[in-house]
Amino acid sequence: MKRMLATIMPDTVVTRAVTVLVVALLVLNAIGYLTYRVGVDAIVSAARERELAERISSITEAIRVLPSAAERDRAAHALATPTLEVHWAQSAPVTDSVSLDEDVRLLIERLRVSLKLDATALVAGYTKYGTTPQGGDKSHILQVSVRLDDKSWLWFLSHASGTLPHLSWSSLLIPMFMCASIILIAVLSLRWVTRPLRLFAKAAEEFSLDAKSEKLTETGPKELRAAARALNTMLERIGLLVRERTQALAALSHDLRTPITRIQLRNELTDDTATRSATEADLAEMDSMVQSTLDYLRSGGTQTEAVQMVDIVSILHTICDDLADLAHDVELTAPSSALLQAGPVSIKRALSNVIGNACKYGERVRVVVAANRSIKIIVNDDGPGIPPEELSHVFEPFYRVEASRSRTTGGSGLGLTIARNIVVAHQGSIEIENRPAGGLQVRITLPRPPPTTRPTRNKL
Repeated sequence: MKRMLATIMPDTVVTRAVTVLVVALLVLNAIGYLTYRVGVDAIVSAARERELAERISSITEAIRVLPSAAERDRAAHALATPTLEVHWAQSAPVTDSVSLDEDVRLLIERLRVSLKLDATALVAGYTKYGTTPQGGDKSHILQVSVRLDDKSWLWFLSHASGTLPHLSWSSLLIPMFMCASIILIAVLSLRWVTRPLRLFAKAAEEFSLDAKSEKLTETGPKELRAAARALNTMLERIGLLVRERTQALAALSHDLRTPITRIQLRNELTDDTATRSATEADLAEMDSMVQSTLDYLRSGGTQTEAVQMVDIVSILHTICDDLADLAHDVELTAPSSALLQAGPVSIKRALSNVIGNACKYGERVRVVVAANRSIKIIVNDDGPGIPPEELSHVFEPFYRVEASRSRTTGGSGLGLTIARNIVVAHQGSIEIENRPAGGLQVRITLPRPPPTTRPTRNKL
């Protein structure tokens, strides 16, 4: 039930409030109309009963004094109206008094009291098919019959026991205009009231760690002012926390390079070749981890880089050639060129991390580039792949699939995280999945701007 309500309910505060208002107005108008109809029906029915009793009484007195049957019959037809037929007959009436509802029974009792007639002198009920003196289909028409002094009868056929009010378009104009006016005023008022909420969302979207964000104006109702104040405080704390973290990690990375350099100098004086080689490998890994940490901080949005038109195919050729020089089996299949607006340093770092990661775990790496409205880069390797339950975690910082940090496959666990941050900063996407034939496939999609778009400076 909750899921169904969630799917049919509008998304915004304004539309939800307007929906509630419209439903409330419809319910109130329906209740008001029903109340009006019941009240008017009661008033009209009472007036109709009085009028019917007066007309039956006056017509009965007028026909009672006429001497002949022909005169009575002519007078009865002359006194008939479209809403009340009058007939004179010698025979007793034939009516259906069994199917009378309670309202009609009460009406008959009130007529007897008004006309001062007993049950034998006034008979009422529904007529059946062809029971009127003139014949015809008059079924289910209320018939009131009054017995005269000479045992003849006056038959009164009423086509309606009351006048039911009907709903017309003219009667709906005023409530429809009132509802439309109320809804319009409500929409304008709600948009004004919820404006600070839209400013909240805008401030959160435009918040940047590498630029001084403007504070949200603390205006509006008390609750919204408190929320704006809390948001400003939170943004200040986030900015301060990130700046302190960046400074601390940058200082730590800088300080680590000094002892690494001293160890490298001492290692050069070591005569043991095996020990020197192992120490050099450890130092290289430490230096790589420090550099990866600094790259991660930069790719997280802590610096800007001039965006310019670059040839992504040329960058990939450079990366693949460098890896091939290191004895990796890397093959590139790409068109002659594919231009893209990007930060050349950052986009090269992202592609190097992805292709280098494939070379680290696979023996054969194949890179395919397709350039249409967007540039798609597919990197396939024949490595062991990644367990399916861990695929969703590979882009998390410092996350590693295997527990060991050996020299051959070790690292800081930041390569794919840095690549993901850079690709997303370029409004692109990166996906990773296991290949059916074995190995891993990484798909990078980068949007290409229209040809008329000029290079701009983006935050990466």
